[in-house]
Amino acid sequence: MPVTYYNKGKRRIGFGWILLLILLVLAVIAYFTVPSEEKMKASVEKYVKMELKSKTANKEPTDKDVKETFYEFNTVEYEKFPLWRAGWLHNRYKTSDRLGCLGIFGITIPTVDFYDYIYPLGPAKHKYPRAGKSNPEETPIMGNNDYDTGVLPDED
Repeated sequence: MPVTYYNKGKRRIGFGWILLLILLVLAVIAYFTVPSEEKMKASVEKYVKMELKSKTANKEPTDKDVKETFYEFNTVEYEKFPLWRAGWLHNRYKTSDRLGCLGIFGITIPTVDFYDYIYPLGPAKHKYPRAGKSNPEETPIMGNNDYDTGVLPDED
């Protein structure tokens, strides 16, 4: 079969160029849709409230519950990169930082189970470890100032 004139000079765009173009478009969209720090904080609080609602007896958690069970013992530091924002989880008992959430394309994606970082107030029951420590008998009761003073509430 002879080669026609129309097929002779035709060039095709390769798969690599199409993939590069798609990645470039996604990078531009990600650059302009990085979530703000306030939006990420609100999303983290929403995730903590969802964990409190699903795994505890508190069916309508409030901001006060989130502060008492999560933010009293944890902090989240938000670091901005050109295409995303990372939320590093700092814990009072675990010394290594963890990537707690990732903000990209205008949404916040949790990378940890926030229930693991929610601490119930009050004494531990039975032989369950409290505050990430394996020996609950030597761990003081978690309260407002127990770790600051180092004194158990019974010893006041």
